[in-house]
Formats: sequence, structure tokens, C-alpha cells
Amino acid sequence: VPILSVMLGLLVILSSIPYFTYFLSSASKTTAVQRDICSKIHTMFPSSVAYIDGCSMVSSFRKVGFFMSSAVMENYLQRGEPVMQGVLNEEKPLFMLANVPHLDLHSGEPSVSDTGLTLLEADWRALKSYFIHHWGPVWVVGKQFSLGPERRLEHFEIVTPGLYTVEAAADIVVDGALHRQGDVVHLEEGTHTIEFKGGRDTMIRLKWGDHLYHPDSEPESSFFLGPFI
Repeated sequence: VPILSVMLGLLVILSSIPYFTYFLSSASKTTAVQRDICSKIHTMFPSSVAYIDGCSMVSSFRKVGFFMSSAVMENYLQRGEPVMQGVLNEEKPLFMLANVPHLDLHSGEPSVSDTGLTLLEADWRALKSYFIHHWGPVWVVGKQFSLGPERRLEHFEIVTPGLYTVEAAADIVVDGALHRQGDVVHLEEGTHTIEFKGGRDTMIRLKWGDHLYHPDSEPESSFFLGPFI
């Protein structure tokens, strides 16, 4: 019996080696990607700023909003009370790090985790109207418009005042002043007007900062997601 127990123990250990090897290799790669992303964020924002993410990954910056673990998300959904618009208005975060499934704003509807957890529609819409995609998992304060001959003028709200860089393939007019690709415009908090001067439908973006640093390459896909399933 002792010999059989020893043999079974050795078999379990040997069969577990590939799994532990894969786990350690994957964890090391994921940590390296996480460190690289944090390094890039510190280049974008040399000083500490308010930001949103799921689990306080940028430890030296001030995280606002709630911790998005699976347990907290379940309690949040049970309450059914939107909170993001208040966070945005009061805290004015400059960027969002989409390191949980719920913060992926690429889709046309709230993103769902593997266990079916998602932000409330009102919160997801608030984030989508406040942030635009910048790089990798990083979203920054900004506005995006699709304007053209059929829709030349639009009013928009700015919550976070400051400098915004124009990204547009055609001339635009912001609050009566002409601007083009690469110009930097100062926008105060409140309502503004943008008018399109081109001849075909064009995507226009007003992105936070004076030509905010943008890394040359995208990060690898392997990325820390924490206790979010």
C-alpha cells in the first residue's frame, strides 16, 4: 500500500508539471505586458491623474469609480442604480484602462463577461459618450463625430475642460473658429458646436491633450484581467 501511494503521488506530480510550466510561463508573459502598458500610461500622463479601471492597476494614480470584481458587479446589478455619470461629472477622470470585460466600449452594446455580467446601459452609455479609444486598452477623454453633407453641424457637451487635439480629414469649425487636422483647441466645460466643412462623410475626433503620446505598436493580447469571469 505505501508503495502504491508513492507511485500515485509521483504520477500526480509528473502529470502536473506541464500545467505548472504553462501557468508560470503565461503568468510571466502577462505580467510583462501589464508592466509595459503601465509604462506607456506613465509616458502619456507623467503626473498622477484620476482614471477609471476595474481593479486599480495603475497604483500611483487616483482610481475613481467602483472595484469591478465579479462579486461587486453582482451587487451593483442587483441595486440597478447607474453611477458612472456622477463619477464623470464630479471626478473628471482623464483616461480609462479597459482591463475588465465590462469596460470594452468597442461594441454597439454593453460588453458581457463570461458569466454574463455587464454594466447597466446608462453607465455604459455615459462612458461611451465621455471616452474615445486611444491605444490598446487605453481610452481617453474626447468626442467623436460622424459628419458629412447630410449632417454638417452638431452640438456637444464637454465635462472636462482643457486642450483637445483635432483629428479630422477635412476642415471643421468649432465654436466659430476654423480648425484642421493636428490643431489644438481649448474647450471649456459646457455646450459647444462643431461644423463640418468637407464634401464627404468624415469621422472627426477631438482627443484630450496636446498631441497625447501614442505608442508606435499595439500591446500584446495577453493581459491581466484579475478576478473577472
